[in-house]
Amino acid sequence: MYFLCKLVDCFLEGLGCCFKMRRVDIAYFYSLPRAELLRHIQQMLAVLTDEQIETCFAKETKKLGKPSSRSLMDWSTIPLRHIAIQVCYDGTEYAGLAQQPNKEYTIEELLLNALRDAALIPQYATASDVHFERSGRTDRGVSAAGQVFSFYARTNNKAMTPQSIPVPDPRFYRDRRDGLTPPAKPNDNVDGDLVNSEKEPELKQVPQEQEIDYVSAINMRLPETIRVLGWAPVDENFSARHSTSSRHYIYTFGQIGSLNIRRMAEACTKLVGFHDFRNICKPSLDSIKTFERVIFSCYLEIDGQPYECENDRMVIKENSSLSLVVCGSAFLYHQIRCIASLLLHIGAELEPPSLISDLLNIENFPGKPDYPIAPGELLLFEKAEYTSTRLPKFYLSGPSYRFLTKNIRFLQSKALARARVYGAALNLLSEARTCQVVSNSGPPRACDHPLVSITLTHKITDLCEVYIEDGLSLFKLEKYRRITNRPFDGTLEHRLRERQKELAMYKENKKHDDQ
Repeated sequence: MYFLCKLVDCFLEGLGCCFKMRRVDIAYFYSLPRAELLRHIQQMLAVLTDEQIETCFAKETKKLGKPSSRSLMDWSTIPLRHIAIQVCYDGTEYAGLAQQPNKEYTIEELLLNALRDAALIPQYATASDVHFERSGRTDRGVSAAGQVFSFYARTNNKAMTPQSIPVPDPRFYRDRRDGLTPPAKPNDNVDGDLVNSEKEPELKQVPQEQEIDYVSAINMRLPETIRVLGWAPVDENFSARHSTSSRHYIYTFGQIGSLNIRRMAEACTKLVGFHDFRNICKPSLDSIKTFERVIFSCYLEIDGQPYECENDRMVIKENSSLSLVVCGSAFLYHQIRCIASLLLHIGAELEPPSLISDLLNIENFPGKPDYPIAPGELLLFEKAEYTSTRLPKFYLSGPSYRFLTKNIRFLQSKALARARVYGAALNLLSEARTCQVVSNSGPPRACDHPLVSITLTHKITDLCEVYIEDGLSLFKLEKYRRITNRPFDGTLEHRLRERQKELAMYKENKKHDDQ
């Protein structure tokens, strides 16, 4: 943070020389969040010339003095070990999980920078250099409680000889379309025989108390909304992505309100099992080879308790919290958010529960109809599960446990305080029901749920008429169009052929330009 502020100050000095700008106090930049600072730097880089940028960098690096001993480490003599870490993060503050070009504030980038700063990986190592993998990708705004990463990191174990990072055996990866355990791996010491290589990693080589405190070393270099919860040693064939046996997601709908949860629960049962989910995701034409996935369980929770249609004793109030819990082997891009959107349509009594069965029938619906996805800010990647032989229990030191407990409880208190703010505001609104629009609105309908209004109303009708009433811009919904009656962009096979033609034409044009 200090270096970023000083860098902005140097750039401002260069800009001031060019445009005679008024100098800004550097204390102002210390009050800005990191993302805002980086945006300032990008804007200044677009204005300054290459010579001015080099001058600014040279001036700042001269002030910083000689490079630290960590940057001069000889990594060819340093032993590495394969470890996994469990991470929780609040995704609403970041530009997504995966490292992307021109997206400066992603969770993976912050994690890799923390690993470099702690000298756990080489200073200029990329994610692929250390086999950095994640259990599941989350979009912008999506949070996680138990995300798992695996990579090679520096170790205090002197018994390990420095060597190049081994390449994992792809045959040992579990097929991510099923929930089976990984296959046995051929053993070079046994001719033609297969042995079970799912053995516990060697933990006795160095006592865990004498190992690097990975949790503390990484956490002290991360924002408070990203926290490492523990680490575990894993074998060289472990993959945070492919070794996962199941993934758990929770989507929070908020207060039940007027939603028909019985219809939603009936629709959830139709999602369980092995299906082709091409119509319940955002199809990727470049990387996905199959859209067949397994969902182990899919059900609703009310105030944290599983909802059962037959349970007449269950107390359901309008202000009870409703959530969707989904567990499966692997998921497609935007699959959970599409499921949440369809359940909102069904709960709002705009669609029947049979909509799920219709979309899963790819013979009748070879292409995805047009419907919006639910907001990502309400989605939580709860955890990724592994077999105990692939991933032992996570470990953290006593001081790290005490620090994390206090820190996360404080963050929880802040979140509860923010919830109280909006709860108090809603109470004040309910006390001031004097607006004519509200008083004449009639009894609440299922489609009046706030999440339904935010997510669906911009695409659920053939005609939306905007009119003004009492100074408010309102939408008059003329006619709802069923999802199964909406057009789609053609079959997936047709879109793939068109995509291949576009790529072939692009390569041909590029080849012609090079000549």
